[in-house]
Amino acid sequence: MTRTIIAVFSICIAAGVSAAEFEDLGRTNAGGITVPSDRFPAPVVQAASKPLPSQPFSEECKATIVEAYVEQESAYLNVHSETYGKLDGELRWSKWSGKDYSISVYIEDQKDGRSVSYTGKFPAADVGKCQIQLKRKTEAACRYSSYDMGIEDFAAFIGGAAGKTKKIKPETKMTDLEVAQIKAFLKDEGSVGDLIDMTDDHYVSKTPLTLPTGEGLTYYGAYGGDNTFGSFFKEGTTTVRGSNGDTDICIAYPADR
Repeated sequence: MTRTIIAVFSICIAAGVSAAEFEDLGRTNAGGITVPSDRFPAPVVQAASKPLPSQPFSEECKATIVEAYVEQESAYLNVHSETYGKLDGELRWSKWSGKDYSISVYIEDQKDGRSVSYTGKFPAADVGKCQIQLKRKTEAACRYSSYDMGIEDFAAFIGGAAGKTKKIKPETKMTDLEVAQIKAFLKDEGSVGDLIDMTDDHYVSKTPLTLPTGEGLTYYGAYGGDNTFGSFFKEGTTTVRGSNGDTDICIAYPADR
């Protein structure tokens, strides 16, 4: 088996590059998120083997890809002084426009709710040869995540705490901050009362949440049809730190915000 990972990244991690130095070598996108620069590309994976009849990869190639990107994510967390347990990886793919494949490695720590994907799109020939280079989807990375959990259960799962939930109706007297946060949550500049009234239950819920790090968040949720949706704001601000889509919750890595 031939396995190649870009050496410069591994060498710099071993040499003890600080988080600040790593960020200096990065670039910041429009959302203010710093991602590794081209000097620190994601691993290039190459494994010489024949693909299986029912899929574009050999078993050897699949194992090599997953191992490489789990190591990449471990290095990313280490450089940001993030602690973590056991990272597990899963290779996913789909056929794109008849010729190309969309490839991703989904990585998570099931015990504390970390999750992130490395993704890319490649010609079938490159996939068959296991010659791929994926990019980290930093904008969708979760430091705390869960599926099919309400806020109370989610708080217990991550080792945090959820405060008392407040129902805010159109006629409820609101602070200026609550008005600003609800407008940011519902993404509209109309009358806040009208915005609340347009939700299916005609109210939004507000819940304070404390992360295990001590960081305070404020959660606003509502129903659209049978589905819940919501936003987590940094306490006292309209800065979004996470989202809830039908009880699938994601709060971003501190390092990514």
